[in-house]
Amino acid sequence: MLRLPTVGRALAGAAKGSLASSNPVRTPVRAASNMVEVFVDGKPVEVEPGTTVLQACEKVGVQIPRFCYHERLSVAGNCRMCLVEIEKAPKPVAACAMPVMKGWNILTNSEKTRKAREGVMEFLLANHPLDCPICDQGGECDLQDQSMQFGSDRSRFSEGKRAVEDKNIGPLIKTIMTRCIQCTRCVRFAYDGLKRQRLTQPMVKDESGQLTPTTWEDALTRVAGALQSVQGSEVAAIVGGMADAEALVALKDLLNRLNSENLCTEELFPMAGAGTDLRSNYLLNSRIAGIEDSDLLLLVGTNPRYEAPLFNARIRKSWLHNELQIATVGHKVDLSYTYDHLGEDTSVLKQLANGTHAFCKVLSAAKRPVVVVGSGALQREDGVAILSAVSTIAQNARASSGVEDSWKVLNVLHRVASQVAALDLGYKAGVDAIRKNPPKVLFLLGADAGCISRADLPKDSLIIYQGHHGDVGAPMADIILPSAAYTEKNGTYVNTEGRSQHTKIAVTAPGVAREDWKIIRALSEVTLCVRFITKRFIGEYDHKKEVTYKCSRVVDQEAVDLEILDLTWKQSSVASLESSIRWADGFLLLYSITQRFSFLEVPQLKTLIDQTKQNLVVPVVLVANKADLEIGRQVTTDEGQRLAKDLRCGFRELSVAEAVLAVEAAVLQLIRLVLDQQRPLPERRSYMLTVRHALTRKLTRSKTMQW
Repeated sequence: MLRLPTVGRALAGAAKGSLASSNPVRTPVRAASNMVEVFVDGKPVEVEPGTTVLQACEKVGVQIPRFCYHERLSVAGNCRMCLVEIEKAPKPVAACAMPVMKGWNILTNSEKTRKAREGVMEFLLANHPLDCPICDQGGECDLQDQSMQFGSDRSRFSEGKRAVEDKNIGPLIKTIMTRCIQCTRCVRFAYDGLKRQRLTQPMVKDESGQLTPTTWEDALTRVAGALQSVQGSEVAAIVGGMADAEALVALKDLLNRLNSENLCTEELFPMAGAGTDLRSNYLLNSRIAGIEDSDLLLLVGTNPRYEAPLFNARIRKSWLHNELQIATVGHKVDLSYTYDHLGEDTSVLKQLANGTHAFCKVLSAAKRPVVVVGSGALQREDGVAILSAVSTIAQNARASSGVEDSWKVLNVLHRVASQVAALDLGYKAGVDAIRKNPPKVLFLLGADAGCISRADLPKDSLIIYQGHHGDVGAPMADIILPSAAYTEKNGTYVNTEGRSQHTKIAVTAPGVAREDWKIIRALSEVTLCVRFITKRFIGEYDHKKEVTYKCSRVVDQEAVDLEILDLTWKQSSVASLESSIRWADGFLLLYSITQRFSFLEVPQLKTLIDQTKQNLVVPVVLVANKADLEIGRQVTTDEGQRLAKDLRCGFRELSVAEAVLAVEAAVLQLIRLVLDQQRPLPERRSYMLTVRHALTRKLTRSKTMQW
């Protein structure tokens, strides 16, 4: 697992270098010969090639009316309010979209231009309401101003005005569609706004509380340090509705290794009774296609036309061709087929459950009944009671129908893509467990529903957000890890009927965003590498007593049994180590020389080894914490370099993640040196290795990683 030299390579390959330009001198001003001369109402002006007519007019101070054009948005050319006449052109052109040509004479106030603008304005106001006196713009209206200046004083449209329902086009835009003139600014602004809102690089909060960009290595190291300092219920995770199964598995494995079971979903589901222990309790058991075999469908608290269009299409098909009878309990909505509306109150469910409702006769006469309850209805405060009543209705319908055991009557229709996979993997539905026991570290995987806030957590808690847009989760996070959207990765999802579905990548992720599971995998390597190394080479580390750890390694396709004596639980004198050195087959001198006592002990110990084991090659690695060296804490960089030169060894300034990799490399080097000296291998293949692993001890015992 730990073969990469840096954390950054756990996410991507080595960055490709770029060649600098051989000519650093740039010409700041275009040559005059490249400029294009045009005339605006007879006034000459020189502009750059590609300049639009509208921009050329603005350069000489002539204002062109417009509705759809905006200098920070892409050009659409929808409203046609910017029409101007070009001399000798057959018809007016849209000034916002037409690039100028050399020698053009642009007429912005000609009779043809005025007539064109009046006609366009008349069409734009054909369905616009005449509610200016009560409009919330309060007279500050571009449409009103341009209508007065460029429009006509009368309209030829005498038909009634068209009224349109407001549309939801995202969280950034509020729509009043009755006043819409189809300029499409809102659509382009929403699209561009979402592009700008996109998370494309890791971010961390600085001392002032502002999120600032950083590198993947820095962000992952910070998260790893936080996760190393907590255990069990002190760390928790919440996953959003678009998390793929790969990311769910990786996140669960990471928290389980930290002895935490606090894994929750944003979506609620009643946990009374069997809860989610039985898979049939939360699936669409009849399957999407199976609805065509049913003769009666009861919908409870769901709008399948909006929540599951494919399922709704199957219902409509069965209604058209199989005479499917449909009834609903909930809000009355347009489902594209007729149905019996039984009511909106939960009392209807109670009556259906106890057999007192008139529709119970229809239910009892059905041969293949299906009851579908929406997941939204189960998230109410009385969700447990609703699920209990629906279960009773389904059981009664099954008993009266005499249908075979393989036919499933009770079904749950989920609204989000990740819920079924999360429940399959053992995630808890809802965040009540986290609210009752707030963690010190909270990991949000695409969780943007606002199910939890800063007020629900301790003041010193750390929030890590991993996602692609971060509508709600990112603003309250301390560390942000940018990930790919579902269109930018290959993923696995489990649909509402429990069937796995695979998605393919359509576009590449922007910036340095990566797939969710890759980020969590890299984070796991950084977080768990200390535990991994101590278990892999030494076993479970116990710093309270001297103990010989045993482990087996395969080096160069040869099995080797190792016994490693830990001598670092206390600051033993150098002389007391002589007996240990004499019987050792190898000795690893791996020191963190940030502390002064370690710095002074290294040359003494090296001399003792050389005197005791004349023919033993000893790998020596000196490492020091970058942060400590920068502030000159006890040992300086110059002192470390001089010591390394005297010992003829390497001196490296490493971060936490890099130091862990150095431990593994040094131990492997020691094993290979011992094997080389012992060839041909004796039958026992067992060697005694004395490891003075001060660095490993330091990493293992330091929970905060601030070493």
